[in-house]
Amino acid sequence: MKTLLFALFAGTLLIGCSIKEIDRTYIAEPVKPGQKFNDYPDRNDSTITFKAHRDSTATTALGPNPKIWYQVKFGDTVVFVQTSPSNTASANKKFIRGKFLNTQHTALLAQIADSNGLAARFYIIALKDHLLKVTELYRPTAVPSDKALFGMVEVGRSGFVIDNDFFVTYVNPKVYFLKRLKEEERIRGQFFLKSTDAQTLAFLMPNSELYQVNYSTGETYTVPFGMSASQAGIYAFAEQNFTWKKNEKGAEFLLPDSLSK
Repeated sequence: MKTLLFALFAGTLLIGCSIKEIDRTYIAEPVKPGQKFNDYPDRNDSTITFKAHRDSTATTALGPNPKIWYQVKFGDTVVFVQTSPSNTASANKKFIRGKFLNTQHTALLAQIADSNGLAARFYIIALKDHLLKVTELYRPTAVPSDKALFGMVEVGRSGFVIDNDFFVTYVNPKVYFLKRLKEEERIRGQFFLKSTDAQTLAFLMPNSELYQVNYSTGETYTVPFGMSASQAGIYAFAEQNFTWKKNEKGAEFLLPDSLSK
């Protein structure tokens, strides 16, 4: 009997040890223009998972201690992102939202949970050469109020506009830098429309102009629109008075019908 009890105890101990989670902290690398994230795993690679958790003791909807948050795991390893390379205390395992960017689930776009709430930074957590890598989507800005322009906009099945600074494509994930109107600050408008080929993004600016960026060619085009983002019927107005036209390089831009004929 003692032998049997010892065997059961030892077996339980081994099972407990085998399922114990481990942690690993990653320091993010800065994103590069045109960087790709589409590795295919082999049978020996660990999987990336993104699981929701609910904290009944949390007092804030967002921020560093959100009520609902997400955990990233690489195999059995809980992923922490050290948001400040020089500060080990900045390591964080909580995310407030995220999306897998490809069908093989080797690239995850996720937003960290911190005191900035929905203005927190985004990261791509991805398999690269059979290892996990973390890449930060951030470009410096000289205008503090640009913080209000942070965010994630899903553009159909094409991809995501991130912080008005990046376009991240689906399926074959790639990061494009959106050309700024002023180099020192983010595009200060509201994402409005995409072209028919989904490669030109139009932003409705505070002065009621459309600032348009083709993320493939880097070309831009600005045209008066005549309505502000706060007015009702702006999409119908655009459909009735503007048309997407290709230029000599094949990039599409939204032109007033008076110019596109």
